Amino acid sequence: GCSDSLHCFNIDKQLWYKPILVGDLPTARSGHSCTVVDDALYLIGGWDAPECFNDVYRLDISLMESKRLETKGTPPPPRTWHVAFHLTFHTHDAIFIHGGFDGNNVLDDAYVLDLVTMEWKKISDNYTERPCAGHDATRF
Repeated sequence: GCSDSLHCFNIDKQLWYKPILVGDLPTARSGHSCTVVDDALYLIGGWDAPECFNDVYRLDISLMESKRLETKGTPPPPRTWHVAFHLTFHTHDAIFIHGGFDGNNVLDDAYVLDLVTMEWKKISDNYTERPCAGHDATRF
């Protein structure tokens, strides 16, 4: 089954630990994305088969406080194994997501979540030559 635990690695002490978290915690899942923006970790989607998710959580890394975020606009369909990364969208911090798997089909759509307005914007239905899941991306 899936896990709902978070483990952190302390680079100085070279050890793993399980932090104490407070707030709204995500349900157990796998295949989600986690994107760091400033002092926050944003978790998007994932699944605990057969259910896929499209929810968004923000973990304040300094307080270890989690919150499920309410978003505006039309959110992407639930998905797992998608790619996500931080970017600047119209001068705002944002998270770009692409592709993934909805439980039945591999996806090729692309969305941006504006972290100031918390609004989803659909970028494309066909972002690449073919649908992708379990892929990776690097922004440079």
